[in-house]
Amino acid sequence: MIYQGTSDLIWQPDLRVSTFPSGLVLAQRSASCRSTKGFRADLAVGDELPCEDSPAMDGLYIFPDTQETRTAAFTTYQVSAYGRTTDILNETYSDILLGSRALLTVNNVVTIRLTTLGKKCIISGVVPANSGIPVIFPRVAGSTVSIISEAPKPDFTTVLASGFIFAGSTVTNYGAWDEVILNYQTQGVE
Repeated sequence: MIYQGTSDLIWQPDLRVSTFPSGLVLAQRSASCRSTKGFRADLAVGDELPCEDSPAMDGLYIFPDTQETRTAAFTTYQVSAYGRTTDILNETYSDILLGSRALLTVNNVVTIRLTTLGKKCIISGVVPANSGIPVIFPRVAGSTVSIISEAPKPDFTTVLASGFIFAGSTVTNYGAWDEVILNYQTQGVE
């Protein structure tokens, strides 16, 4: 860190970027200035973080409040900001499994049977803060039920006619952005 007579806020080349499956981006960076100059007010929650090579599609906005460390000569600010890489919601599907022990034992091996009761769908994404939970349902209406046994080897598959039902949501605020996670499961599954 070299200062040559400037009293400006100097952004350091220490950008750290993390991305998340929902499309959320966290950028962290530090800035320094002389201790006689205070720039905390210029680094307020909601202000845009200067960042040239960011994966964020529509800006990085400071959140939460900036942290600082001071020495006799300099003040260093640690700044976090959030953005998003996409405005498309991500859908992830998985099976809802139920395991049970079969009464059949062959050569001292107990057969475990897994029954796929249905499907789970998690829709996640990042939306502007306070825009509300988007009304969206899974694209795949229906699920598969499978019974899989180790021995003998029957494999039955039936497609359920039922669609998905809403099973809860989580909204976490990151300043200018809300990360939304919507949970769905096929009907009849508890």
